[in-house]
Amino acid sequence: MKTNFKDYWIESQAFLHPERTAVIYGETSISYSQLMFASENLVKKISPDRALNGKIVFLACGHDIQFIIYLLALWKTGAIVFPVSSKIKKKEIESLITEFGDQIFICDNDFEIPATMNKMILQNEFDFNETNLTDSQYNGVSLIIGTSGSTGKPKGVLHSYESLFSSFIAFRNLRHNSPAPHLWIASLPFHHIGGFSIITRTILAGDSVIIPENNSTDGLLVTLIEKSPDYISLVPTVLEKLVSSKLEPTCRKTKIFLGGAKSKFQTVKNADKLGWDIELVYGSSETGSMICSVHSSDSEFTEGFIGKPLPGIEISVVGNDGKSLESGEKGKMLISSPTLFHGYFVQTKNLTESFQKNEFLTSDLGWKDSNDSFHLVGRADNLIISGGMNIDPEEIESLIKSIPGVADCAIFPVNDDYWGQIVAAIIEPVKNSSLGKDNVLQLLRTNLSGYKLPKKIVFSEKIPRTDLGKIIYNNCLAILREDEEPDYF
Repeated sequence: MKTNFKDYWIESQAFLHPERTAVIYGETSISYSQLMFASENLVKKISPDRALNGKIVFLACGHDIQFIIYLLALWKTGAIVFPVSSKIKKKEIESLITEFGDQIFICDNDFEIPATMNKMILQNEFDFNETNLTDSQYNGVSLIIGTSGSTGKPKGVLHSYESLFSSFIAFRNLRHNSPAPHLWIASLPFHHIGGFSIITRTILAGDSVIIPENNSTDGLLVTLIEKSPDYISLVPTVLEKLVSSKLEPTCRKTKIFLGGAKSKFQTVKNADKLGWDIELVYGSSETGSMICSVHSSDSEFTEGFIGKPLPGIEISVVGNDGKSLESGEKGKMLISSPTLFHGYFVQTKNLTESFQKNEFLTSDLGWKDSNDSFHLVGRADNLIISGGMNIDPEEIESLIKSIPGVADCAIFPVNDDYWGQIVAAIIEPVKNSSLGKDNVLQLLRTNLSGYKLPKKIVFSEKIPRTDLGKIIYNNCLAILREDEEPDYF
């Protein structure tokens, strides 16, 4: 049995800790040895001749043990796993074919997929009995993550076992000092890098993970309070619910990793007052999840502050010419890290320029302070250019969210024949609020130059967002089209 963690993940833990609990789902609990043998036995069913080696396999599992067993089995075959939502629609599958070609699709029997794709039916029962192990090493590209882009057209981010392992190594200094096993809650979707990384961190550390049977916000918070895990990753919308519900930790050991989208400073401080141990993290699909962090109790923590890079990761701020800027100067964040992705599945000129020489030039705008800590101020690709003027949507969003009666809002561009682009705002009011457009415009006119004002304001019961809280641009446009008032202020 191999025990080299870098090359043999599940095998090493199964050898060292065979009876240790790996995964808990409802009343079901499986050990590391059971997890290893279940995945090995599954290999014999789905790819006994290793025909999946090097193939891209879309995996449409639910949020349960099934996903982890299939993932490990597919990796043993040498397949490149592309996790997708189990709720993916036929039109979205057709979009995947357009971007990535006809590939193998593993899903439930009732899934509708085009006839050109090779469909494999998910199995719900697994053989946990001991079996002979095949020799499998973890090397090369192993994972494709569809970025949680707001345009509805995700890019395929390529990761290897090496980049995923490096991400775990960088993360280790954020772990508790007490020895493993620690307990995680699988709180984020597995088809996002944040949720997927919970699996890899759990296995590489020999930890245990609870997969909630009810993965809604309410179900997640119930699991958090009842199970008191060592770690849980949350997005800002869930933290908002936690704070508004005034939930307090049942013990001090639970560390919350907060990321995925911009967090409200006051919400974080309110959670801090309730007694929650919060680590704000910065990262993306391309960086292999978190690469920078700051604790909410840090005296330097302010709006947009993301702290220092994790060990082995370098961040610099560069100008349009690619040269490093001095402290205090705003530019794009340039990442150099062994956790970085290996490129995009479909390269274009701009994407290739973003990833060169083991560096990744993000679209995040930020600056470095005199203590070598970093601050985010927005995104270069989020700028709205209207009549030749650059407009930062986050400035407008922050003002609107400060208005009493506003629960949420989204600011985004709409193409316009005259202006090039105009600013549009969709506002989600607090229930039973009497908030009107005049209230919003009054505050904005007092605080913003005229060219920054939204030309279109629409109220909606809910802002369309991804699982990680990012606005879904196409759905926002649809809400605008449904609005019958053609106001341009």
